[in-house]
Amino acid sequence: FLAVGNMVETALQAAKMLDRQQIHATVVNMRFVKPWDETLVAELAPQHKLIVTMEDHVYQGGFSQMVQAFLQRKEICVPDRFIEHGTVQQLYERYGMTAEAVVGKVSEELQN
Repeated sequence: FLAVGNMVETALQAAKMLDRQQIHATVVNMRFVKPWDETLVAELAPQHKLIVTMEDHVYQGGFSQMVQAFLQRKEICVPDRFIEHGTVQQLYERYGMTAEAVVGKVSEELQN
């Protein structure tokens, strides 16, 4: 469970209940929605069959949607942070958004 705010306690309770069924769950208090710990989620995802996000917020634009998008994306986009100035071409090159960069990323992903 990746839980935010008030839902952490609920996730802990659910994990205890699942444990009685011999289903062992990891509970992570994500603490911060923005910025959130993408590195931790990237490390945990391959170690678990199922990722459950819990928040007392709507899905659209919320933490759960961010996690889902993160786990599904292959990052061919501008990162969500301050972007320095430059020409469109310079920024495309800097953030791997050229055709050559895309081909490299796709080839690398397909080899894994």
